[in-house]
Amino acid sequence: MLADPDPATVVEGRVGDPGRLVALRADEHDLAHVHRLGDVHDPALLDLRHPVRTALGLARQIAIGTGIVGLPVSMLLIAAVFILAQRITAPLRALSETVSHISDGELTASAPVFSDDEVGALARAFNAMTEKLRQTLAGLQAELRERKQAEEKLLQFRRVMDESSDAIFLIDLESGLYIDFNKSAHEFLGYSRQELAQLTVMEVAQHLPSLENWLERVELVRKTGSLIFETAYQRKDRSFFPVEVSARILEYEAENIIVAVVRDTSSRKQTEMALRESEERFRKVFHSSPVAISITTFEDGRLLDANEAYWGLTGYRPEQALGRNAEELKLWVNLEARTDFLEGLKQKGSLVNPDDYFFQTDGTLKHIISFYERVQLGNEDCILSMFHDISDQRRTMQALQQSEARIRALLNAFPDMILEISLDG
Repeated sequence: MLADPDPATVVEGRVGDPGRLVALRADEHDLAHVHRLGDVHDPALLDLRHPVRTALGLARQIAIGTGIVGLPVSMLLIAAVFILAQRITAPLRALSETVSHISDGELTASAPVFSDDEVGALARAFNAMTEKLRQTLAGLQAELRERKQAEEKLLQFRRVMDESSDAIFLIDLESGLYIDFNKSAHEFLGYSRQELAQLTVMEVAQHLPSLENWLERVELVRKTGSLIFETAYQRKDRSFFPVEVSARILEYEAENIIVAVVRDTSSRKQTEMALRESEERFRKVFHSSPVAISITTFEDGRLLDANEAYWGLTGYRPEQALGRNAEELKLWVNLEARTDFLEGLKQKGSLVNPDDYFFQTDGTLKHIISFYERVQLGNEDCILSMFHDISDQRRTMQALQQSEARIRALLNAFPDMILEISLDG
């Protein structure tokens, strides 16, 4: 029977509890277990001793066995957890990367769909949202391109308008107010852009003294589609100048307006007046000249115009000859000779014949000096012809020649010598 254990070494135990460990002792060599046996009335203690090395070796074996079995299991568990985590987080990472690409402007990116679970549904919803965003942005970009193109066309139209030397006005149909106009419009009227924008067409156009006249002109343009007419415009300094107006109705910003192109015709009017004065002077010279002058077409010799001297020289009358060609007027005995004449005129541009002739309508022979010049009248080649009648001079010359011949014959008939001595000896 062992002695009672040292109270300091008791780890568990109570009286009346048979089979329980009541004491544990250990030193550097042994490990002792003290168990109570029996009951309260017949108590007994059992002292079991084991070598420390043996006890610890068994525990070590148990620990090693547990580690050998537990390590692979733990690794398998870790791998399973890692794979499961990858399967859960991979779609989320892919979705996050897609969001980053889209935020960087790569709108073609889409999230991959790995499964049909909540994450897959989220990816599909995100892709649908991205597709709608792409469509929306594509629509906005197309609209922006169209707007930019429209603005560029409008800017180009504005540049073309401002570069035009003609004034261009956009006018409201109802009020006659100037909606817009180009640079030439306000410059040749003498107004600033701001000043002209406050005026109506009735305050500028001489032919439109009132709004009623303007509305009548608008209705006329509606009926005819376009209208071209001449009138006068008033400058800021109250002076008037002639203009030619071309007006038509066009659609502008969903409304109909009058577009009027106005051209200053002051220079043209001055040129036309100078031309008329020149033509008048030429006509006076043409008809009052003592030299016969005619204008005929180059190809067929059709008579276009002639002066009084020409009618007197040829014996024709204007109503008989104008519009008739050379063959009908019988001015050429041989038409082949006229062909040679035209060829020479083409080469030289002008011809002079000091010993020319033709027959009058009554058959009288006329000796003339003729001058021909190739000219362009409008778009037609013509011949300007001038004839100087030398028939009287020719007859006088012939009479002188005949008189000289007679005198010479008389002188030759005298038997005496006759000398002709000048006054100075």
